[in-house]
Amino acid sequence: MPIRHVALAALFAVLALSALSAPAMGAGSRYEQAGEHYDVSISYPVLRHPAVDADIGRIVWKLTDAFRRMAGHGLLPQSTAGPRNAPSPASGGSPRAKAEADIYAPARRDWLTATHRISRPSANAVSVIFEVQTGLWGQDGAAVACDLLAVSYDLAAGRRIELDDLFGDDDCADAVLAAHLRQREDATADGQSPANEQPPASRARATPPSNGAETPVTFWLTPRGLMLLAGSCCWQNASTGGSSCVPGAYAVDARKTPADPPPAVEVPIEPLLQCAPHLSYWGRVR
Repeated sequence: MPIRHVALAALFAVLALSALSAPAMGAGSRYEQAGEHYDVSISYPVLRHPAVDADIGRIVWKLTDAFRRMAGHGLLPQSTAGPRNAPSPASGGSPRAKAEADIYAPARRDWLTATHRISRPSANAVSVIFEVQTGLWGQDGAAVACDLLAVSYDLAAGRRIELDDLFGDDDCADAVLAAHLRQREDATADGQSPANEQPPASRARATPPSNGAETPVTFWLTPRGLMLLAGSCCWQNASTGGSSCVPGAYAVDARKTPADPPPAVEVPIEPLLQCAPHLSYWGRVR
């Protein structure tokens, strides 16, 4: 492992350990890094739980490392762009040389900014949702994108929660979740808003067969149920390695522009009650 990776890993180990002295659960902290071609600023929570805080520290580290590997790739190397004080066209330099020199200007830096929010449905569970905004420069300007990264934790066990951990009957849960995703997809295709209409429980079992297809999903818990987002962004894969998925093939990005936040589907707990959910995550009992 390169020295800079070792140093960064050590830094986040220190951050995770020092987070235990935070004044209150949920207090936030921030990590910032400035590289040659990029800037990173990540807000993350401190939950005062040793295993969970250490895992959040690893996510921040992996997110930073994944972005660092991408940063600067859209910029011409200095050896190609020429010196920063390259002669202007007026002084005899060619317009192309001047344009290429401008691409390497210090102001054109890639950036990643992440904010976070916490969803706490009960004393036994918490979800952390990061909104990750990035800007990557190229010769045609900056490409700006917004992605959601979410991870949920069982605080009693001190471990992450995947979708399969939430229900005793996974097939039933898959059918209910697939019905909600299908309804959102159908409503979007018809130009309607599905926000106020939920599929009845009787329709969940009637979801079309998946034919072996699966769609990865990002999810987080809420006091009302859970939020479900079809697809998992590159940051989710690089930072958390989540393995949750729902049977069926669904459109993973219905945004008008990459800079818009991804749309999530709300799934209330009521239609999921038939699927033997572990209600302690929602602070409920049967």
